[in-house]
Formats: sequence, C-alpha cells, structure tokens
Amino acid sequence: CVLYMPDHAMGFEDAARFLPDHMERSDGHTVMLEYRPVRDKEERLSSIVLIATDRTEEKQAQKRAEHERQFAAMICAIFAERQSFVLTMNQTSEILTRLGRFEETLFQADFFRAVHTIKGAALHFKMENLGQALHKLEQKLREGKTLPVHEAREQLDSARAEVQLEYGRIQNALRDILGADEDRPQGLIEVDEESIYQFGKLLKQQHVSPDIYFAYQTTILSVPLFTLLKTLDRQMLPLAEKLEKRVKPIVFSGEAVRVPSRPLQHLLLALTHVMHNILDHGIEAPITRMAKGKDAQGQISVKVCRTADSRGEKWIEIVIADDGAGIDPNRVRQKLLEADPEGQWRFEDDAGVIQSLLTHDISTRDEATMFSGRGAGMSAVHQEVLRLGGRAQLRSEMHKGTELIIQLPETLEVGMA
Repeated sequence: CVLYMPDHAMGFEDAARFLPDHMERSDGHTVMLEYRPVRDKEERLSSIVLIATDRTEEKQAQKRAEHERQFAAMICAIFAERQSFVLTMNQTSEILTRLGRFEETLFQADFFRAVHTIKGAALHFKMENLGQALHKLEQKLREGKTLPVHEAREQLDSARAEVQLEYGRIQNALRDILGADEDRPQGLIEVDEESIYQFGKLLKQQHVSPDIYFAYQTTILSVPLFTLLKTLDRQMLPLAEKLEKRVKPIVFSGEAVRVPSRPLQHLLLALTHVMHNILDHGIEAPITRMAKGKDAQGQISVKVCRTADSRGEKWIEIVIADDGAGIDPNRVRQKLLEADPEGQWRFEDDAGVIQSLLTHDISTRDEATMFSGRGAGMSAVHQEVLRLGGRAQLRSEMHKGTELIIQLPETLEVGMA
C-alpha cells in the first residue's frame, strides 16, 4: 500500500498525519516517531527522514504523575466522606465473599444491583481500576445466566480475582494513612460510630423518656441532611467533565432537616446512579442545549422539606431535579415491551410508564456504558427507599427535565443499617 506519491494531490504534511506517531516495543520502551521531508533543488520530495526518539522515561514519568494525581484525588474524596468509603469497602468485601461461595443468587437482580451500586461508589472515590474490575464483573454476571454452570463459575472466578486484586491494592495503599493515630486536640474523646448507635439502642430498650431519646437522636446521632447530600455535588463535577457536559453547581434549598446518618448510607451510595443518569441521559450536550434555547450549562437542584400526607403521616421529602431532555414515555414503552410484554404497564398512562423505570430494571439506552444504561441503578435507589420505609416517584416532561421525589419517614430508626 502506497500512502504518498510525490505527484499526489495530497501534500506530504497532510499524508504524514496518517502515519503512526509512536511505537510500543516488546521490551516496554516507547519510541516517538517523526517524519521530515528532504527536497531537491526544485523543491520536489526526494526522500523522507524518520526520526525515532526513545521517550520511555518521559512516558513513565507522565504515568507516575497521573497515578499520583489520581491517588491524591482519591484521598481527598475519602476524607471528605470517610463513612461512605468504609461502607463501600465493606460492601466490596461482601461481594467478594458471595462470589467465593458461588451462590445461585449471584445471577439475581438484587446482587447485580449491589455490584452496580458499588461500581458507582468506586468511581466516585476515584478508584478507577476497581470500578473497571466491577464493570467487567457486571458483564460476566449478565453472560453467566445463559452459560453452563462450570463455564459461568470460571467466568466469575476470573472476574472475582480481578476485583480482589484491586481491592487488596487499595487496602494496602491506604492502611498507613487511614490507620494512622493522628494528633488530636487535648480533651477530645473519640467514640466509634457503632458505640454511639448501640447506646441509642440501649436507651430505647430501657424505655427512657421519649423526650430524652428524641434529644439523643437529634443532637448526638443526627447531622444536617444537606451535609450528607453535598456528596452529590462532589460526584457531579468530575463525571460531567468525563461526559463532556457542562453543569452549574447544584442548587440546594429547603429546610435544615437533621437525620441520623447511618440509616441513609446505603441510599446515599445508590444516589450515585441518579447523578450518572442525569448527566448521561438527562443533561444535553452544550450545543444541543443552546439549539433548544437553553443555557449551555445544565442545572441540577436538590430540595429538602418536611411534608405530611392526607393521612397525617409525616415525611422528609428530597426532590432531585434537572433541566435536561426529560424522559420519553414512548421510548420506555419500547423497552418494557422487550422486558415484560404482558405486564400491567400496558394499561398505564405516560406518568405510570415513566414510573416503571424505578421498578423494572430497564434503561432507555440501547448500549450500557461505565456510568449508566443497565437499568439497575434507579431500581437500586427505589429498593433502598423502600428499605427505609419510604416511597419514590419520577416525574418528567420532554425537553424540560426530570424530578425524582423521595419521601422518607420523618423518624428514621437508629437501629437500621
């Protein structure tokens, strides 16, 4: 194949763009390639000089610098949300344990949702390699449903080994940092979270005055709900950059509600899926938004308030909204027809069909990405809301945006995990 001829209409400089600019040698060296024309007196191309430069050390230095940058970002994210990080690592350990037992339940929706949620949490904490390993595990779980048992086991054993490797690397890298005994201010007594919650259980078991128990729960156990939800802002910006979307900082509004943090930890991890869906499905590319007459930057809002229903039951309401493309109910119907052709959804209006995204493990995307498209994310959120005794609802309008309304019991039991 001849790429370039002297009398060709394409000039040498243009043709050279199609030539490789580097070469990875079998010994691990990186060689950069440059091409220079040699011309005769009439300015005709007479030959080409290939300049090969060994840039191995430079490339390795760049890789080390990038690795250090990612490690620093991971440490910052961990210390900002240490409790959620510990939960993420514990959940990863549980996933590895269940994989080691090779239970039949590994191919059920609940386990897939658990893996999908922890993958999102791993990416949030900048543990990219662990996220990639969990992403491969998701693929093996889907494929394993149709394979003979021995083949499925081999597939999952291979995926488990990769997750275990990355999990171990993170533990080793962070042991000295997270296990260090830092200098603490004089007079500060540190009590582990488990002891605080166990003491709350003891108060309730001893039937102390409701006023005392309520005071303990709201002052010692509880934190501002906005503090917990701020993690969504930290998740949003790096993800938007990866997806080449432009978004403004999240607008938080509403009441200063205080809640015990422990019952909400699993829900907070699951809300990672909401941010992924908003940015991957909802918020349009800047040029698309401008063509619709919108601001090039998308806007996400989180509102918190207390509310009561017609039966007098009191709730904490969280509304996560975006001004993106909205959800196409006809697209949802197409996906439901594939997944559940005889389902009751056939008799639902548009609002009811959209609600199916919380219950049917479906996605409006044809292809899954690292961030969304498998349908398990919103279902995982819904399951966590139900576990807390709450309820969830999706509302959407095409080209205007989508709202996720979560209602949780006003009093979350401190014994819940």
